[in-house]
Amino acid sequence: ARSDDNLTADNPAVPLNPFAKPSDRDAFFATELKARGVRFDTWVQPDTWMGGNTPLTLAHLKPYASIVWYTDDSYSETDCITTGDEAALTAWLDVGNKTLVLFSEEYAGYQAPTAWDMLRPDKPLAANYVGVLGGDDDPIDDAVAYELLGVAGQATAALKLRLLIKDSEVGLMNVKPGTQALITARGNPDGTMERDLPIATIRRNVGAAGTSTVVYVGFSVFHVAATA
Repeated sequence: ARSDDNLTADNPAVPLNPFAKPSDRDAFFATELKARGVRFDTWVQPDTWMGGNTPLTLAHLKPYASIVWYTDDSYSETDCITTGDEAALTAWLDVGNKTLVLFSEEYAGYQAPTAWDMLRPDKPLAANYVGVLGGDDDPIDDAVAYELLGVAGQATAALKLRLLIKDSEVGLMNVKPGTQALITARGNPDGTMERDLPIATIRRNVGAAGTSTVVYVGFSVFHVAATA
């Protein structure tokens, strides 16, 4: 996420400021994990268009059973999830019994910049692990909020949320068979008909070992309000 604690002013030679105040996003995830007694380490992707971070490798990731990765509403291949990061993540998921939870409003749409059903070339994380054909950022709204609904048969079944539009990016998903919706929003990204489309998903049994799981959340959890 773009915040003072990972800002490098687009200069990878500038070290991270260890005394910078964590962003609201950083504090949110840390607080929720601590409240649940989950032990965790933190790795910061520096905010630089030059990709100045030390690349992640499978050796870095292998000891961990789960990874929560969030980019907020910013996404690029140089300062959010680099191609090297994707390679490390896919190799890690291939090991088996791993869980990746990816929060990124822009990720799915960025993988398909010109079409609802066409990925950029060489996108194995999106295609084979998240399980998407493409994405879009144009849900139906009421000028105040986006309506989000849980999906029958999933743990989210009874969920009814409103995503406040202010500062919110939303990533609708065109999913592959085997990728299951967890939360939907109304949309018509291909001009065919208005319908409920995935905005958060889960894909099980991914990777070479067939035992890893990827959860993707394509909306901001920081502008969600419960319905009446």
